[in-house]
Amino acid sequence: GFLLLYNPLKTAITRDIRIPLYYTGLEETAVIFSPERYEEMVVKMNRNYEVQLRVTIPAEGWIYYLIH
Repeated sequence: GFLLLYNPLKTAITRDIRIPLYYTGLEETAVIFSPERYEEMVVKMNRNYEVQLRVTIPAEGWIYYLIH
């Protein structure tokens, strides 16, 4: 999967978001890779095939994640 987040505000923001992964075909865990930080996280999905992720998006900027 691919996740792109955009922040149109003039200040950076940090948020906890839920990412629905039902249609990715993943079952119990997901590997979330952040190319900007070259960081990989293994996260467990809840019963609704969602994962919780804390993100910080720069002012008037964007970030993206690869999910597999």
